[in-house]
Amino acid sequence: KEVTLIDAETQQVISKISGELGDIQSVAFSPHSEILATGGCAPEACSTNEGQITLWDITSPEQPKLLTSFPAHRAQVKTLAFDPKRPILASGGYDENIILWDISNPQEVTRAGPFLQGHASFVKSLAYHPNGNILASASDDKTILFWDVNNPEKTSTIGPRYREHLAAINSIAFHPDGNQLASASNDNNVLLWNYHPGNHSLTLDKTLKGHTGFVTALTY
Repeated sequence: KEVTLIDAETQQVISKISGELGDIQSVAFSPHSEILATGGCAPEACSTNEGQITLWDITSPEQPKLLTSFPAHRAQVKTLAFDPKRPILASGGYDENIILWDISNPQEVTRAGPFLQGHASFVKSLAYHPNGNILASASDDKTILFWDVNNPEKTSTIGPRYREHLAAINSIAFHPDGNQLASASNDNNVLLWNYHPGNHSLTLDKTLKGHTGFVTALTY
């Protein structure tokens, strides 16, 4: 129920954020690091089946300022991702939904479109393509989906459903050049995929084996 901001170079604690926060499952920085989003459960705990997202102004990381806190999802919020081009925050939850939020006024957040429904279990990870037009999602249903979010109000799935992992997928990330996607799973493996922007498709490149337990997070 607390977030710690740490200087990545010196490993020194900059500040700590606490208050009316429930369990925190996810954090995300906005593209230019002015805003920190945290997602998880309402302060009453996850037993209430109410997710919560909180936004903080961290232009001065030594003194984070609360912008807003609002209910989100009918279960805990598991993953957050900022659109790299637009003032949109995407969230995925244990209610199997993805929601796009308009944060152009971060003190009065509104939904930017309909619930995005396509997964058959918890949504565990979200990743925007660097161009901002495509959102990838991964789930406990062992699949990866792509969403056309160029127009958030008319978001739809594109391409096939990818299912190569043998267990729940916990984390996905696009390479900064946008040509590769990595996925990590409870099958103990990391898969590297080639992403083809022309038809928004994936082809499996290689499987990275080495862990002897669940791979729960990854980043480039």
